[in-house]
Amino acid sequence: AIYFETFGSADASSRPSISTYTGWTKSGSGADEVTYTSTGNVSIRNSGKLSAGYDGASGENKCFLGTNDPAFMINKIKTGGAQKLQLTFGGSYSKNTNGEYDNTFYTDKFHVSLSADGTAWVPVEYTIEQADQYWVFATSDFTLKNATTYLYVKFAADEASVFAIDDVRVVAVS
Repeated sequence: AIYFETFGSADASSRPSISTYTGWTKSGSGADEVTYTSTGNVSIRNSGKLSAGYDGASGENKCFLGTNDPAFMINKIKTGGAQKLQLTFGGSYSKNTNGEYDNTFYTDKFHVSLSADGTAWVPVEYTIEQADQYWVFATSDFTLKNATTYLYVKFAADEASVFAIDDVRVVAVS
């Protein structure tokens, strides 16, 4: 993998924000310079339904996209010159309406975008497979138009406090 993050297993009971969390477990050949940022209320959590049902599900901490137009950004993944890449991640959606839960992952309300500089974002499509009752496994295969030193990835939710992600991976594809 060029990049892989499980969001660690550090104590997340206080629901730390992206800027205060220190339990990252980034790995891969392009992970050395990776940093994390967010907009709105995005936190690391180990409560609720944790990732399960897909190959490599870490089952511990997850990134929860809360309120105020939440977005989570992974910055400066070194591509090593690779242009044909695959991004995968676990995703979950859970909405409680008067005790009735909706666990359908709505791809039209959850957006993934890429950037070479963290400023100009290009949306990418992804597909999902149901992993278990609560989690999906998402895959986006894409080819960068031009080789770039870094890749930035942004996850954004149109609906507050219902989406979570885990186990984000970027690999070069031949």
